[in-house]
Amino acid sequence: MKHWELLIFSSTCFFLVIKSIPLKTSFFQFVEKLEGGTNAYTSEQNTNYYFDINSNYLRDALDRFGNFFIAPLLTESSSAREVKAVNSEYSKNLRVDDWRYYATLQATSNPAYPYSKFSTGSFETLIDIPKAKGINIRDHLVNFHKKYYSANIMTLAVLGKESLQELEKLVMEIFEKVPNTNAQVPVYTEPFFLPQHFGKEVKIVPIKNSKILFLYFQLPDETAHRSFHPLNYICRFLGDEASGSILSYLRKQGWADSLSCGEEHSGAKFSIMEVRIMLTDEGFDKRIDDIIEAFFNYVNLLKNGINDEWRYEEHRALAQINFDWMEKLSVSSLVSSISKNMMYYSGEDGIAGPYLYKEWDSSTAQMLSTMLDNISPDKLRIHTVSPKYAEEPNLITEHYFGVRYLYQNIDASRLQKWKNPKNNPNLYLPKRNDFSPKDLAVAPYEKMKYPKNLTLSADLEIFHQSESLRPKSYTFVLIRSPYVYANPQNYVASFFYLRLVEHMLDEVEFEAQSAGSSFSFDLRNEGIEMRFSVFKEKASLLMEKIAHALKEPIFDEQYFEIVKTEKKEAFENQKLDQPYKRIRVVANQILRSPYWSPEELLPALLKTKLSDVQDAAKSIFKLFRLQVYVVGNVPESESYRIANFWKDSFVSSPLPSALDYNQRIVVIPPGSNFVHDKSLAQYKEPNSAIFVNFQVGIIDSISRVKLQLMANMINGEFFKQLRTKQQLGYVVSSGTSEYLGVADFLFLIQSGRDPVYLDGRIEDFLNQALKTLLQQITDQEFQTYVSALSTAKASKKPEDLRGFYWSEILSGRAAFDLDMVESELLSKIRKEEVIQFVSDVLLSRNRRKLSIHFRGLNSSDSGVVESPEVRLIHDINSFKLRSAFYGIYIKSPPPLIFPSTAKHEMQETHTGMLTAIILLVIALIFAVGFIVVSRYLRISPRKSDVQFEELNLADHEDT
Repeated sequence: MKHWELLIFSSTCFFLVIKSIPLKTSFFQFVEKLEGGTNAYTSEQNTNYYFDINSNYLRDALDRFGNFFIAPLLTESSSAREVKAVNSEYSKNLRVDDWRYYATLQATSNPAYPYSKFSTGSFETLIDIPKAKGINIRDHLVNFHKKYYSANIMTLAVLGKESLQELEKLVMEIFEKVPNTNAQVPVYTEPFFLPQHFGKEVKIVPIKNSKILFLYFQLPDETAHRSFHPLNYICRFLGDEASGSILSYLRKQGWADSLSCGEEHSGAKFSIMEVRIMLTDEGFDKRIDDIIEAFFNYVNLLKNGINDEWRYEEHRALAQINFDWMEKLSVSSLVSSISKNMMYYSGEDGIAGPYLYKEWDSSTAQMLSTMLDNISPDKLRIHTVSPKYAEEPNLITEHYFGVRYLYQNIDASRLQKWKNPKNNPNLYLPKRNDFSPKDLAVAPYEKMKYPKNLTLSADLEIFHQSESLRPKSYTFVLIRSPYVYANPQNYVASFFYLRLVEHMLDEVEFEAQSAGSSFSFDLRNEGIEMRFSVFKEKASLLMEKIAHALKEPIFDEQYFEIVKTEKKEAFENQKLDQPYKRIRVVANQILRSPYWSPEELLPALLKTKLSDVQDAAKSIFKLFRLQVYVVGNVPESESYRIANFWKDSFVSSPLPSALDYNQRIVVIPPGSNFVHDKSLAQYKEPNSAIFVNFQVGIIDSISRVKLQLMANMINGEFFKQLRTKQQLGYVVSSGTSEYLGVADFLFLIQSGRDPVYLDGRIEDFLNQALKTLLQQITDQEFQTYVSALSTAKASKKPEDLRGFYWSEILSGRAAFDLDMVESELLSKIRKEEVIQFVSDVLLSRNRRKLSIHFRGLNSSDSGVVESPEVRLIHDINSFKLRSAFYGIYIKSPPPLIFPSTAKHEMQETHTGMLTAIILLVIALIFAVGFIVVSRYLRISPRKSDVQFEELNLADHEDT
């Protein structure tokens, strides 16, 4: 057995059972019900286990966690189950291209080095081969644990509300029992690449339509020089996007759209640097050699300029600033990273070491020069990716993932050309960073608990919130424009406009990010959203550059055609995504109106011309209103200034409320059981998936906390029953969703089993395990759920609160104290109310069920058969035309049937006639206005819908 597979296998077994502690629930369930989470990963040199939990239960959690390493019960049955889990993960990734690229790199490396071996595990490697050799896999697992789970090669990081002395005492009580066998970590001195592995080109056939150039170099071990991160520093230049950089040049030539540089693998005596370049059609078909020549041209520049001390000191100073003012990490991310860093850094450097750089000295210059000498054509590996290689003769098939590739020598003339690259005046090292902040003083503003409404006019909504955490401001801006999502043509044209703007700002964005500031755009159904996180000293500089790009975009025909090709391929590639990713998109398409599907967006994309994008750039701003939220170390006057800056940047007419955003959600009638069935055979997808949506309906605060408690009660048990025990697949999850005030409870499984079978297992869970859970839950257990949820609502991170407040502003509700209100409701809620709520949503005859079935190649059934109990959705648009909707619309939804909300909804029904009359008058006014404005904005109705939907065209997934 290979160590790597045993590492992964052991990590999956650990969160199951413990010899010394009899448990009613698994560790996963214990943590889940207390609003926490747990996970593990295995990398090249370590396995990392971590969890987070309600701080009141740290002792209990640590006791259970510690015993995984002291007395795990690695039984035959649990080991056999987890072999299935490992194989399920392997099966899930078989058609994921990044895993396939990784497998190809392994298959063409030094076979004497462990990295070249299969690195996950499967039935073949964990059952078939061991069985054929007479090996007991469970015995190997136990022996591996005894040998390597030793205290002398383990590290631990714990974060709690207790004092350091109390935490130290707690840790010693539990973890001093971890055995110390004085284990020795294996050291592999073999290199990853031998001399014969250089000067090679590997041509890879992908699953998706991708065109990629990988450059690989084997660099010396940097362990002794870790305090100045030589590989990261070199990649800071090779991955630069500012003017004069490799990527800036390639973009202007139309050869590539992105470039990344980083460490792909690290060993005891070396590290592997990977440069990944995403190519355009022209870049792949005609310019690969020119791209590599430009790369080595820049490397030569870097060799001559790497010892410019001012560059290093600027980079070092910005690293210090970014560390000093970085956002707070999640608890689990923090302890996971610290425990890993403790293996490489001592003392306090376990926290700051990965972020900070030591002062410049002669050893720094020498190490950088040594590493750059290894970035040469003589020590180059090229991997190129394209579906065009499928027609190449003599393709090799990799064993575990079935990757087809060609392995060949690089022609000597090409290598010689790259050794002596022509001088290129378009390439030069970066100048000083304009966004490097100097004033880092934090003004002592009184912290505001909630945003303050400063709105003075209907067309400019302003919210302000002061805080004194960092010398930064965080600004959220939404340009609400009815043009954007009026129809697929408008949406696609708006997307192109925004991409051209982003292209203009590529170099600005990289500089800002390097200096600790950032900005982003998002094309939403309501319009264009902008978000800024910037040191307040540089806020004006950043906003002015962005406003200029928005007002005066460069309509580059070449780049427009590149983006058009990329998006066409993205739509085609989306059909090849894993089923569990795609299935939620179909659920949104069924339940939201309008929701432009890829099938509707693709024709619009293909016929869009650059002139349409130019029209969109004008039309978006003809009629709009602004929503602005500024939070940070700034006074009210700065919020006014920022808001008015954006208002004054564009000339427009006020947006009438009748034309503002109006989203609708389909009502699933009581007692319904709808199924949408789809075969994935044409995409050669082996896995199936099922997504089950139980609609709760419009909810208030009391219903929301019931739903959240319901999720905490169910999620761990669902995972335990269907993932751990039944081993239905690697992707098994449940949870809640709320969109525009309409809530749902969801179940998701990706599996090699039929969707009809999976649906049956979900129903069995509801009728057996869930009913048992509801019957047996004690008052004490229920209060544990209540306490954990209340604590979670009171302990959100600042960035999470900013996002929550912004969503409340956009919704028009502005219920900033929602968590406090719901915490008070939690203190009064009764167990019986929640049990009744769960029964109404999931178990009653009036439940509202929508299932989506994706049938893979391994599915033996031919789909769901329609019956009086099951109604098939054959055509999604026809289904929506026949449906009632939630939302501001003349067609009123039927009243909900849950007892907990009956009184509230009966009141809604009593006012329904008056509401209908008012809405009818509004509709008449809207109709007249629409006839006039639609000519002005090129808005066309889609059947009966004139609504706008939040959507990300880049991946078309749920936002």
